[in-house]
Amino acid sequence: MFPLPLAAIEEYFLHEDRPAYPCLIFWRLAFEGTLRPEWLEEALEVARSRHPLLSSRVKKERGVWRWEPATDPIPIQWHERSPIEMWEQGEWPTARHQPLQEEVGLRLIVTMDHHAADVVLVMHHSTCDGLGGASFLQDLFLAYQALSEKRDPREKLPAICDEKLALRGSFGLTRQQMRGMIPEQLTAWRGILQFLMRKPQPILPHTPRKSAAPLPEIYPAIVTRRVSAQQADLLSSAAKAERTTSNTMLIRDYFWGIENFRQSQGVNRPQDWIRLMVPISLRSKVLDGISAANVVSVVFLDRREIASLTRSQLAKTVHDEMKLIMDYQLGYTFIISLVARRYLPGGLQGAAAGEPCVLSSILTNLGRALGKMPLPVVNGHLQIGNLTLRSAEAIAPLRPGCVAATSLMFYGDGFTISSQYDPEILTREKANLFIDGFVSQIEQTISEQPAQKSPRTSSSTS
Repeated sequence: MFPLPLAAIEEYFLHEDRPAYPCLIFWRLAFEGTLRPEWLEEALEVARSRHPLLSSRVKKERGVWRWEPATDPIPIQWHERSPIEMWEQGEWPTARHQPLQEEVGLRLIVTMDHHAADVVLVMHHSTCDGLGGASFLQDLFLAYQALSEKRDPREKLPAICDEKLALRGSFGLTRQQMRGMIPEQLTAWRGILQFLMRKPQPILPHTPRKSAAPLPEIYPAIVTRRVSAQQADLLSSAAKAERTTSNTMLIRDYFWGIENFRQSQGVNRPQDWIRLMVPISLRSKVLDGISAANVVSVVFLDRREIASLTRSQLAKTVHDEMKLIMDYQLGYTFIISLVARRYLPGGLQGAAAGEPCVLSSILTNLGRALGKMPLPVVNGHLQIGNLTLRSAEAIAPLRPGCVAATSLMFYGDGFTISSQYDPEILTREKANLFIDGFVSQIEQTISEQPAQKSPRTSSSTS
């Protein structure tokens, strides 16, 4: 199977990666209990053997980028310090650029003492999407659990099929299915023309740093909030009352949060196009059992003059657009455009270089990515050997012109909102104002429901 050519979206993420704006996904796992380093290291080797892209490099041969598996161990940085102190202060360990041409796409940063452990997995986005990362974590957790019980760490691991990696570029679609999508994809050309003609603006006006510039001193810079399970239920009820989904309401609230934040910072430019990138999964039954990979696409939602709409009107525009995308399978449009771009001058490298600002922000919702693991659960928290998974976050990467990217994930007693921000553009105080503005919109959505009383969102790590 190897050397395996990169799929179009993998190559796009490869070119999106640059020293000043690494294309990295962060998973942060907060554990209570005493982590056993030897168990983690062995479990990591078991998991990496089942997910080859995460432990591969890339190499260009005869004009084609290909995956090359590596046998060297997955790098782990160990730090002795109180994780609880880090969590209380809202600190993240410092990461760096990981050029996939020189090193494998996964590394770990572990901070621990005798009472807790903070485990950060840094994954190059070319290797996998968020759900692919979750499948890797499941294997890591199950292997660690087995070692804690003195069992073979490969026991009870779910079936996995490496051969399905060859289907990831086509998403498991047959040629007949692809041909059947042509009429539906033709409806997307109007949207593509609008996409090309519109010039989205950053949340705050600025000039992005050069691609080869050094990273900011603080990287990654992240603020986090926690929404309770009760609030999540009320949000779901609000969505049902509007005959839509919670995700639609969250997108609407995020647009409103951006608009209010811009106005609070003196950016009164209602004619600006605000472009939101929303990843969507393209996984199907055909790809059940695939190892960690990118089985994902993105859609772009453009809005301007947001303040001229009521909240209900904005929600309806989002609902109608997302319904159109799903009904006509327009999630595939971005992938098709990447495949076509390969054959145009400049290729995908030219597409990634593009305009300084091609999107204003990112909102990704991983849902309950860790919710169906075959592990003991106590009070909503996974029990992994001698450890309790207290909380989990997944962080999307930034790109030039995008000063904040926000990720949502349901785990335990609610869901986490995490925003990675550019500290050269936003101070931490402004980043807190940005995420609090989003939370405030969620609370307003809940409060608009009759006869409902909503507890305030907890201001967790910030």
